[in-house]
Amino acid sequence: MNREPTKEEIKRFWEYWGFVFEEHNSRFEHWWTYFAPEDMLLEWHEKHQKTGFPPLDLNSLFRYAVPKAIDKIMARLDWSRNAAFNILFSNWRHELKNDLEYPALALFWALEKVREANNE
Repeated sequence: MNREPTKEEIKRFWEYWGFVFEEHNSRFEHWWTYFAPEDMLLEWHEKHQKTGFPPLDLNSLFRYAVPKAIDKIMARLDWSRNAAFNILFSNWRHELKNDLEYPALALFWALEKVREANNE
């Protein structure tokens, strides 16, 4: 079974894929601000301004993280888009073997492998 990511892992994950997190502290107030990547800022504020980072569901992962992951795989390995999709989906299939019940969680961990590989 795939484990649930911690809050820190979720924050690091979404920041890597372009979201910005700011925590504001003052003597009288404490709040958080989340900013979406510029190309989706207006839509993000309309839908999620009070909820923080996107949920870890297939819709959010495919909309915000997968396209950037494909671009990063292509740039890192100098491969075609099809080969990059093959790498990502092979990782996803591997993670799905651990737990078929939570495909979004498996995709999260497959995307984490891409993030980790690009940080090496």
